[in-house]
Amino acid sequence: MSEIDEASHAERIRRASQELADHPKIIEDFGKRFRIGALPPIDESGVSAEVRRYRLTYEVEQKRREFLKAQMELAAVNGPFINWAVRLDDLHTRNCRVFPHRLAMVDHLPKGAVIAEIGTETGRFSAQILERAKPREFHLVDLSFREFEREPMRAAIENGVARFHETDSVAFLSACAPATFDWIYIDADHFYNGVKRDIRVAIDKVKPDGLLVFNDYTLWSSLESFGYGIPAAVHELAIEHGWELAYLALEPQGYYDVALRRIPNYRS
Repeated sequence: MSEIDEASHAERIRRASQELADHPKIIEDFGKRFRIGALPPIDESGVSAEVRRYRLTYEVEQKRREFLKAQMELAAVNGPFINWAVRLDDLHTRNCRVFPHRLAMVDHLPKGAVIAEIGTETGRFSAQILERAKPREFHLVDLSFREFEREPMRAAIENGVARFHETDSVAFLSACAPATFDWIYIDADHFYNGVKRDIRVAIDKVKPDGLLVFNDYTLWSSLESFGYGIPAAVHELAIEHGWELAYLALEPQGYYDVALRRIPNYRS
């Protein structure tokens, strides 16, 4: 029996579309509630160290309000500055296991598997995957490996387990046969369109019981001060294609990881 029929699936898509349409009004209400008006001037006579600290806090707060106002103006013309994620249902989250950090999650992922890591940067996390998951094949994909630290993976490189592909993620995945990977770790383009682009190709490259794992499952990068599109793209994957959150890995700064797998018999 199907987990969900066509009528309820259509209603889920309709609801998600309505939520997206409502975002400009939500942003306007949010801006009003958090006071985006200019701050009154402060008295800096007899400036002390304490006052200087206050002034810096004041200036940051003023910039925050200016930023909120700019977001409202953008939303009125061009839609939200951040790609918000639509709501999931219990169907998509009821079997999710939460881990304290992503290394604990990797410890739980399939061992001896065929893995692809899309986006590697320095390779420090790649070394953790290699040590903890002990893959049979480990395909590392990036536009450049200039910053990649190869020494911790030297043995895996020499014996052919670790294989480097200096190319675009979609080009690499498109060249792979369907159902090649046990899991794919996606940490490439963090903007919505880029994540959607990777998902469109990756979805058919994992085995029927395989996993798609996404790094930086957060709406906003506090260290870079811009929005990430991972939650929006991930939730649309779950709703449109019938995937559920299998694992959620927490991190102190809020840059979570999330792993998804197919829901059996979803709309079949």
